[in-house]
Amino acid sequence: ALIAMVAFWQIAFLQNSVQWDMLDCWLPWRYFIGESLQGKMLPLWNPYQQMGYPIHADLQGPSWYPEALIIGFFSGHNLYTLQWLFVFYVFVGGVGMYKLSHFLHGNNQSAVITAIAYMLSGFFVAHTQHFFSIISAAWLPFLLYYYLRLLKEQTCINSFKASVILFLMITGGNQTFTIITFYLLLVLLIFHLIKYFREKSYRRISEIVKINLIFVLCT
Repeated sequence: ALIAMVAFWQIAFLQNSVQWDMLDCWLPWRYFIGESLQGKMLPLWNPYQQMGYPIHADLQGPSWYPEALIIGFFSGHNLYTLQWLFVFYVFVGGVGMYKLSHFLHGNNQSAVITAIAYMLSGFFVAHTQHFFSIISAAWLPFLLYYYLRLLKEQTCINSFKASVILFLMITGGNQTFTIITFYLLLVLLIFHLIKYFREKSYRRISEIVKINLIFVLCT
């Protein structure tokens, strides 16, 4: 968290503002969602854009994203919350990458370096204005981490955790990330199925298929 604040100190300490799409797109949408909720209405229809349109059907809205709903209901969205949320998601991405990296090789020092490199990568810097891309990048390492654990351990808890993360990516992130990530998860699934088929471990194949069905249904 400290590294995220220091790296993006102009945003974290409100010295400079995020710009472009953050102000033109995400802030008006989130402000409208907050105003609707505080007015005891669901954010279903936005009358102020395109002569009115169903904002609840816009996957970039984000009318069904828990974070947007919670902040909108209790305090409402403004420029300050947007600034701090950006730094928060940089931090979330670092935590997820640490967990994924540590799961793959088990080395604390390497996991910390990998997490910092991910947080300070060109992607987060270049896409500061694209909030939905930042949200996807923040949750992506968590999804890979829990899905790899799901394939290895075949437990319902890992399936549920992976489904929650995927739900957050679908409702708050960029759908391009979701679609491309699906391809990656499919490759990982096929790889494990072929591996256990060669080992003639048919029981493991059955368990993997079952746990993936649970993952999809929970999502």
